[in-house]
Amino acid sequence: MKHIHCQVEQILKTNTDTRSSDMKLIYCVLKKYYGIDSSTPFVDVCKRTHEKEIPSFESITRARRKLQEGGKYTATMDVARARKQLEKDYKTQMTIY
Repeated sequence: MKHIHCQVEQILKTNTDTRSSDMKLIYCVLKKYYGIDSSTPFVDVCKRTHEKEIPSFESITRARRKLQEGGKYTATMDVARARKQLEKDYKTQMTIY
């Protein structure tokens, strides 16, 4: 996990667009470190993820969340507000059950 964390941090540091977009972040990590780009068949991405040759999308986004929770590489204010609202909505929903 430490390896993925460092990769994600490097991308967030150099590409500010990835701080607000998980899809851009995932694409950049897979392209830079694993040679996967838009021409790679999705079935190959799935197979390599299953075989643990590449990190899962969730591992990449989890590393981003952990860095941002620590105050590093924050998202734009609009995205941060939207994420906060989603968190509130989720907590509200969970208290109903």
